[in-house]
Amino acid sequence: MCLQRQVVQIADGGLSCRGSKRVRAALAAAVGGMLLCPAFGTQPARANTADNVVSGNTDLTSSGSYSAGSPGAGSDMTFSGSYSSTTFSDANGFNLNIGTLDDLDATQSLTIQNGTASTTGALTLNGGGNSVAPSTLDLLYVASGGTMNIVNGSGTITVSLAASGNLDIAGTATISSVLGMGSNQITKTGTGNLTLGAANSGTGGFVISQGTVTVNGGSNSGNNALGSANNLVTLGTGADAVTLAFTSAESGIAQNFVIGGTGADSITNSSSNTSGVVFSASNTVMLENNLTVAATNASGLIGFRGTLSQLGGNFGITIGSTNAGTIDLRGANTFTGGVAIDAGTMSFNLGSTGSAGAVTNGPAGTGTITLGAAGSTAAATLAD
Repeated sequence: MCLQRQVVQIADGGLSCRGSKRVRAALAAAVGGMLLCPAFGTQPARANTADNVVSGNTDLTSSGSYSAGSPGAGSDMTFSGSYSSTTFSDANGFNLNIGTLDDLDATQSLTIQNGTASTTGALTLNGGGNSVAPSTLDLLYVASGGTMNIVNGSGTITVSLAASGNLDIAGTATISSVLGMGSNQITKTGTGNLTLGAANSGTGGFVISQGTVTVNGGSNSGNNALGSANNLVTLGTGADAVTLAFTSAESGIAQNFVIGGTGADSITNSSSNTSGVVFSASNTVMLENNLTVAATNASGLIGFRGTLSQLGGNFGITIGSTNAGTIDLRGANTFTGGVAIDAGTMSFNLGSTGSAGAVTNGPAGTGTITLGAAGSTAAATLAD
């Protein structure tokens, strides 16, 4: 049985399963097809070989920087010691084609960059069976307490994920360089924070299974931080609390979203930019779990322009107690769990369809609107 969330697509006369179990069943029934489930999610053998980065040499293109010589496509490039210099670069243009990247150092903040001006480098992670991380599926692993930054530097770096797998962040990681995910499904695991800041690409699905993913693009470059337009983003898969956090204005988020799992799923925006975080009118948000949203700055905004629907339950939206800004709903939404406004302002820019007691769709779905949580002293406002 296929357990991973992926986009459902026509393939070889049937359907390949790329969606939650309920989504797959509903879509298969709708088209009268069958589901062909790929084997992704099966743990491969620990087939790679660890190649430790040694202290004292920061040129990552030099074989002298490693315990086992220059790493290759079957190597786990591993940071595991105390480093006298924590910025790692190159001397002759950056080009690393390795299996995985692993930060086992739990104390230092490490940075990988292209140090050669006017050049475009490449960091390719091929997977292959991680030998040092918690999961053999980990493409990138950062241990608790560790920090890994992948930045452009004097030149630029393109980070390519050449296989489906995990970005397993127990500590903190930032990838501000462009991230190319291809058609691979990428899953954020680990309870730490992963920050993405570029106009990335990917069509195989992006799953946030644990912890936090922060989008910090600026000037709308983060609109595609989670993949190409129409890529399927799944927020939550199990009981873990997960958060999608925005720290910059992104006014044209173009992915489709599934809000899943059974844990606390949250979307936040801490930016003061009045353009806000806006989910495109041409894309959808499917609720398979309740969603909490909060714009934590008074001038901030989170706007949903497309349709919010639900599958397999009675799910709704809570405007969280940390909300100080405005949450704006404009779609012909059909979720039934209602809207609870605990703090801040909820604005509607579209009337509901149907009649009193028999609403068929509207900005707040078909459920009730609750103004102010029980016991809350925060101000809550409903506006149009």
